[in-house]
Amino acid sequence: MTDLVPGDILGVQGVGWLSEHIIEATAPGPLSHVGLIIAVQPALVIEALTRVRTRPLARSIEDAAHAWVLQPIGLSQEQRDRIVARACTMSADSYGYADIAWQGLDALFHTRWFTAHLARKLICSMLVADAYGADGMNFGVSERSANPNDIWRYAQAYPAHYRIIALK
Repeated sequence: MTDLVPGDILGVQGVGWLSEHIIEATAPGPLSHVGLIIAVQPALVIEALTRVRTRPLARSIEDAAHAWVLQPIGLSQEQRDRIVARACTMSADSYGYADIAWQGLDALFHTRWFTAHLARKLICSMLVADAYGADGMNFGVSERSANPNDIWRYAQAYPAHYRIIALK
């Protein structure tokens, strides 16, 4: 894990009912969860779970079926610092349980209307999209509408800009 850099994105394929439904609703792509690497010694991830919290990378991936790092290529240290700083401002924020429902309705109706207009709290992909948005970057969708596989598909579509590293 020595290739990690703060500002990298952690992508996880979880196990269980909720993970399977997130993957199905946001297909194509293997991800059910994302977080942001904020430190490498030790490796720490900030992620929206029941609240936005920071925990060791090993803990974030221990129960996952698979995990990857989506590593942006060519970001300056200043850009990475701004992304990490923005993510850290969301620490301890409440999780957006209702926003999962908006994501589900968007998936059902093949739209982004519900998340774009009604989402108010953070879910995992919104945390990552908002942090990157603080430095003027996006994943081809609005920050409020981003889901884990939007981020995955964006990284895959731009291999000159993202390296995908399998962790597990």
